[in-house]
Amino acid sequence: MQLVIADTGPVNYLILIGHIDLLPRLFQRVILLAAVKEELIDAGAPDGVRDERKGVKFARNLGLRVTGTLGLLELAAQSGFVNFVEAADRLRQATFQSPEALIDTMIDKHRRTGGTV
Repeated sequence: MQLVIADTGPVNYLILIGHIDLLPRLFQRVILLAAVKEELIDAGAPDGVRDERKGVKFARNLGLRVTGTLGLLELAAQSGFVNFVEAADRLRQATFQSPEALIDTMIDKHRRTGGTV
């Protein structure tokens, strides 16, 4: 069974770009921790939630595979669920925080393959 423990950043951005449906399409079970839910519904929460490094470090220390928003979109593109180029363009419009060179490299890769690899 493929399981994902969703973190605030990817969930936030998937909602903003209209692709929150990808999580249950990619994984058999999606867990949204209470702390993540509280961050998402808090009226004072910043648009781009960046306080994720502790969770990532903890997950890696447990030997879990960690991926972020771009990794999820790439996985969805590989499964044929989304056009990566279009989704990445939406992320840029949603004030997504990531090195531009990384996004450009990934977009170029997907443009060569039609967006779905």
